[in-house]
Amino acid sequence: MTAGPLPPTPPAPSGRTAAQKATVADGYRDVARGWHRWRREFSTAGAAVTRAVVEAARPRPGMRVLDLACGVGEPALTLAPLVGPAGRVVATDLVPEMVGYASAAAATAGAAIVFGVADAERLPFADASFDLVTCRNAIMHFPDPGRALAEAHRVLRIGGRIVLTALGPPRATPAVRATVAVILRHTPPGPPAPALPDPYGFAVPDTLGALLTATGFRDVRARTLAAPCPWPGTAEDFWQALPDHAWNLRPMLDRLAPEARRQVAEEAVAALRRYEHDGVLRLTAPTVIAHATRGTGAHP
Repeated sequence: MTAGPLPPTPPAPSGRTAAQKATVADGYRDVARGWHRWRREFSTAGAAVTRAVVEAARPRPGMRVLDLACGVGEPALTLAPLVGPAGRVVATDLVPEMVGYASAAAATAGAAIVFGVADAERLPFADASFDLVTCRNAIMHFPDPGRALAEAHRVLRIGGRIVLTALGPPRATPAVRATVAVILRHTPPGPPAPALPDPYGFAVPDTLGALLTATGFRDVRARTLAAPCPWPGTAEDFWQALPDHAWNLRPMLDRLAPEARRQVAEEAVAALRRYEHDGVLRLTAPTVIAHATRGTGAHP
């Protein structure tokens, strides 16, 4: 693994966008250890989406790749050997703890990746620095996704490619129906939550495709992938992992009285067991995948 400092990130703007960004970053900082703890399970569950990103990305030896909001390492870890020693993979995340765990995983795998903390909406890279930009299941968490796409457009060379994924509709996602919906039925009202980006804001493919087009990308393609999302464990394991990685659910669970929390756990585990076969939860996760190419023009 190559570890090297990134150029300094431009100063952060103030105001609502900055507050939203800080809230999301703090949330993921709190669950970074949980994402690392359940790394094997998340890797298995997300393998189909990772494969779809890599197939759409068309990596080749020698390519320069930027993976935005890398979390604990994918798809950067999969892309690194595909671009080979002549290529370069840079993986960034806003959360230092996520970057630390991803860097440790790359060291274990012997993957040559440069990791660093960076804001996807204010990238510290020169124009036309990369051949490929990827971002797996994170664009919906950015307070200003249009700004992030404009930055991706800027750092891509002409003809460079971008591949993004986003969460599909929650009503079509068994894990959400079996857990979040149950929690919401039992959670008492709490203090008003801060306005945050909608995690399902790009659940309709046309929404993400339209934003790519508006940002100046061409050859835009967007579709919903019916991704298998097998969780290698029991229903009880999945429920145990939920507060370890879903930071926005923690406050709701904390507001439950002990008896109500037990009731929620029983209902959620029972709902999840419908998908359990031979010690694996056979879940699916509808995922929007979009890809596009940078044209010759500058961002509008």
